[in-house]
Amino acid sequence: AVELLDKAVTDYGCKGLKFHPTSGFYPDSEEAYKVLEKAQEYKLPLISHLGPISRPYKSKYARPEYLDTVVSDFPDMTVIGAHLGFCWWHELVNMLGSNRTTFYADFSGHQQRARNNFPEFAQMLRTAMDEAGSSRILWGTDNPMLEGTIPMKKWKEMIQNLSNEAPDGLTFKQEEIDAILGGNAERVVKEMI
Repeated sequence: AVELLDKAVTDYGCKGLKFHPTSGFYPDSEEAYKVLEKAQEYKLPLISHLGPISRPYKSKYARPEYLDTVVSDFPDMTVIGAHLGFCWWHELVNMLGSNRTTFYADFSGHQQRARNNFPEFAQMLRTAMDEAGSSRILWGTDNPMLEGTIPMKKWKEMIQNLSNEAPDGLTFKQEEIDAILGGNAERVVKEMI
């Protein structure tokens, strides 16, 4: 894997690393650290799948707690926890809010949840922003896999409209929405350069 990452960067211009630990490894394992050391050498960001997944993959490897070790041991590496950890989002949000300056989360993959129960989804997003800080949250799609659930344009509009059309009892500032929909990602990329 280290040799493959090296080739991907030097021959193909790879700009980041994606872990899918559900294929059978912990992100903080000795084998994963060899890859992370190479990624750090190239100053690559890491995005890691978090949350349960269907067979034959193994969900136990994708708990946010395993990224906690990575973020601690690689403090200069930008690390993004994908999918806001799905059902483990509280665990991820608690870690994000603990002053880890290079740790972020995206909420890609939550289209179905938003479609089925938008007030519940909006409450989760509001809580994540309140506890971790809106500067730590990134919008994402997980497309093309979920394009059939909610088209990407509609998904973006759902988030864009939160400042004007939030469910009862919730408030989203336009600055927060702008940050989530691109401002945070732009800042993160600039910080890596």
